[in-house]
Amino acid sequence: MISPTQRSKSLFMEQRYTVAVCEKWIERVGKRVDLFGCFDLVAIREDVVGVLGIQTTTGSNLSARVNKLLESRNIRVWLLAENRVIVHGWRKLKNQLEGRWWHPKIVELKL
Repeated sequence: MISPTQRSKSLFMEQRYTVAVCEKWIERVGKRVDLFGCFDLVAIREDVVGVLGIQTTTGSNLSARVNKLLESRNIRVWLLAENRVIVHGWRKLKNQLEGRWWHPKIVELKL
């Protein structure tokens, strides 16, 4: 099964972004760690100002992830530095759209 992170990475690469996975698995503690405690991916594109920080999850966990990010002091600093924050909540649709079964609900965080 393809992870939400891989789905988001593929989607941004299709949109001509350069994408890096920045979520890491720490074996000794059995835990995943996000960049700045917030991001699974970062993406850049030459015609877009700033860096895009991306948190990915399932559709059912979307609101919990948004709330977690809104509580983070790092998000405020990230946004003040003229970067963007996107949260993708992936869900499988009953009817295929645009040749895909899986689609993200997208939330962009702003100050």
